[in-house]
Formats: sequence, structure tokens, C-alpha cells
Amino acid sequence: MCVNCFAAQNSCWIISDLVGPAMYQNKGYALSTDKISRPITLVFDGDRANASGDDIPLIRVGDYMAVGVSNGDAFTTSETYQIDPILGVSLYTKMLIARGPFASMTGSKMLRGKAKRCG
Repeated sequence: MCVNCFAAQNSCWIISDLVGPAMYQNKGYALSTDKISRPITLVFDGDRANASGDDIPLIRVGDYMAVGVSNGDAFTTSETYQIDPILGVSLYTKMLIARGPFASMTGSKMLRGKAKRCG
């Protein structure tokens, strides 16, 4: 269900050049820089959203935000995608709790990139 969607229109965005601060367990949670090099296609469709290359189900929140959570045996993850259509900016956040042999991947990041409409 779309939360606070006031006649929200479906839209498609290409997100690119995501880079920003990150903190991970394997680095003692010291501030570092992370990035996502590949472009992401983010599609808002009704009360759902879909990000290419991401298997976490996303729920649309308003016109330009999508959130998703996932809980599995090895990982618990939350993600947020946000688009600023006026400035052409995308924001992406990820929190990850990893278990077992992946525990050192536990951490968070907040990345900023470009956003442009598909087509």
C-alpha cells in the first residue's frame, strides 16, 4: 500500500554515480567511502517500486521514495531509495546485519547520486 500517495504518478528513473559515507564492522565502523558503480533503474508503479538488480521487495512511500526490508538466514537488510526530481539527485541508504561467515559485512551506508527520468 502506498503510504501518503496523493495521486502519485507512475514514473521511471535512472540512478547513477552513487557515492558516499559508509561504516562496516570489518573496518571497526570507521567512516569510509562506498559506491555503486552500475546504473540502477528505479520504477514507481502504483503502491510498489522496483530497483534493477535488487531482490528486496520495495513499497512506495509518496511520489519519490521507496523502502524495503528483508530478513533471511544470513542477512537482515533495510534500504531506502529517494529521488529529488527538481535537482536530479538520488539518495540511497542501506543498513545491513550479517550473520555467520558474513558478519564482517554488517554496517550502513548513505549514498548520493544522479537521477534522470527514463527515456
